[in-house]
Amino acid sequence: MSGCDHRHPVHHAPVVDTRLARHVWPEYDDLIEV
Repeated sequence: MSGCDHRHPVHHAPVVDTRLARHVWPEYDDLIEV
């Protein structure tokens, strides 16, 4: 399960669930461009 650095959510944001991301990262919508 290594290789997923949660300190850099921007790199993994497009991969995770949008709804889940909003709970983990309130700025999720700002981190990525939809």
